[in-house]
Amino acid sequence: MALERKYGQWSCQIPASGEAVAFDVPPHDIVVTNVSLGHNLSGDGRSTLVLYHVNAHSQGEEDTMQEVAIACLTPGTAIQVEFAPVHLILNRTELIALQVQGDNDIHMFGHYLAYHKPPPASNSVGGTQTGSSTGGFARPQSRMSHGGSASSRQGQFTFQASQSSSSKRKIGQRDDEYADDEDVGRDDKRQRR
Repeated sequence: MALERKYGQWSCQIPASGEAVAFDVPPHDIVVTNVSLGHNLSGDGRSTLVLYHVNAHSQGEEDTMQEVAIACLTPGTAIQVEFAPVHLILNRTELIALQVQGDNDIHMFGHYLAYHKPPPASNSVGGTQTGSSTGGFARPQSRMSHGGSASSRQGQFTFQASQSSSSKRKIGQRDDEYADDEDVGRDDKRQRR
């Protein structure tokens, strides 16, 4: 069965609490993020460190934890900072926990790219096909971070699906840089008339 390509945008808001914010992410997905961080300048001079924890689960093995620093922001830097794409390969991953250490709230956003098996067509009359307007992506439910800490916070993490598998989008390409070649051709023909 062919895999269906889905992509879209994700965004999340992380409080500057020092506690990890955890999100369920569908397994067997590839999440590609072009990450921008915005933060409020503070007067006490403390920096803000953003970490993500990937908690990988695999059969017959112990859970593994990977901790990677995405960025370290200090007061006086630009409000909007651009970073190279961060690729999170989630073939065996069920949980992503994002954490801010410092005194600034962080807003992150980017893109995801996923491959899904299309749902089977219903043979019954009047049957409904599984999936939703979000392109088959279930909205992740917030849950406690790794370690099961009772003080872990829930975060806001949203997905927005866009084009289907026939799209020509390149991995990590932004919406404002993307235009379908066929649409551009149609616009040119209209202008010539």
